[in-house]
Amino acid sequence: MRDYRTIITIVVVFVVFIALYWYLSARRTAFDPIKDHSSLRTNRWGTKALRELLADSGLTVKTLKLPLTRLPDSPGVLFVLDPGREVRRRETDALLHWVGAGGWAVIAAEAEPGMMLDYRGGPGPSDILLAHLGLGLVSTQQNKSACNVGLTEEVALRDVVILHVPSAFRLARLPSKEAVGRHLEKIREQKRGEEEHIIPVPEITPVQPAQLLQLAGDEAGAVLVRLDYGQGRIYVLCDADMLGNGFIHQADNVVLAANLAFGRGASATILFDEYHHSGWLVRDDSVYRDKLEGAPIFAALWAIMLCLFLYIVGRMWRFGRPVPLPEPPRRSALEYVDAFAGLHRRAQVGGAAITAQARRLRRKLADISGLPVSSDPELLADAVARRCHRLDSRPLAALLGELSTIDEEQHLSDADTLRLSRQIAAIEEAIEDYATY
Repeated sequence: MRDYRTIITIVVVFVVFIALYWYLSARRTAFDPIKDHSSLRTNRWGTKALRELLADSGLTVKTLKLPLTRLPDSPGVLFVLDPGREVRRRETDALLHWVGAGGWAVIAAEAEPGMMLDYRGGPGPSDILLAHLGLGLVSTQQNKSACNVGLTEEVALRDVVILHVPSAFRLARLPSKEAVGRHLEKIREQKRGEEEHIIPVPEITPVQPAQLLQLAGDEAGAVLVRLDYGQGRIYVLCDADMLGNGFIHQADNVVLAANLAFGRGASATILFDEYHHSGWLVRDDSVYRDKLEGAPIFAALWAIMLCLFLYIVGRMWRFGRPVPLPEPPRRSALEYVDAFAGLHRRAQVGGAAITAQARRLRRKLADISGLPVSSDPELLADAVARRCHRLDSRPLAALLGELSTIDEEQHLSDADTLRLSRQIAAIEEAIEDYATY
């Protein structure tokens, strides 16, 4: 009878999981609780509707899955919508350099992110990114969501009469380092609550654009701001939900989105930043419970509880005498490294290790410069130095020349092997952010 019960239990668990999979597949959109305004999400916070609209309009739409330090050389239109991962200082500098060369950036902030509990004790990524631009989000307790737009020659507001703003937050100017510090400190005090982990407020000096214009707003504050920087522009929206799937159809939000995308012409490439959306999940639905679709989540929880109950019942049955599990031998990685190094030392072929590192380094340099791996060291070094401004072509060419003279069977002293390995590691670290787009 015990065998029959085991078979019945397995069949029931299989049927339950099939039913759960079918149910969640049918309600995939409602089950997605992640609020990150990704252009790949179909829930009401995602911006996939905007992405598909631009693609159907004939624009070239691409996904940026790399840091902002790896933006393409050709200028286009970049959408950075409610970043969920910290935008580092060097990424901000790279973004400003790209905009200065003629690119357009559309940045939409989110004052109450729905997925970043790591930032509940301090300023979030949107707050830090806006602070670098000399802007900040302030709560206005504004009840009305309609923002009237007057007659203007601005490209972004062509044919725009009314904008729908879902939140009560507006943009405020932070002209100095002191103003930025006070604003971020105020955010930290508001978010502190009972949190034990408090994120320190960074010191940020805001960028000084050639011109800062409030394009749209109301008596509560700015809704859309334009920053002119170099040959390009940065448009900042006070609420990323304005471009979300659940709000873009309201008022003239879709017209605004189309104007921002077509502003640089129909031949411009549209980039959606997804690098700062990946890797984050909602881990506490008590904070944003009103923004989640609950029925599928509770169904999944009931299914998990049922499986756990069946697992416990199954573990209560003993199918044989207990057998201890064999423990595999454990070796640390340092033992393998030490053994490999000792093998090269006893064989007196230190050149083999160096030539292997040299081949790897040449492949990386060739990938960055676009030249063949077998190119002349000076030519390869000059091409890489033009892309990687932190490298000097002369030391790099000298190192490549020295590496090219080393044979695999050549005996090198421990000091020379260590010196060359450190130089190669330093160059690889310097070119880490300069991979081909």
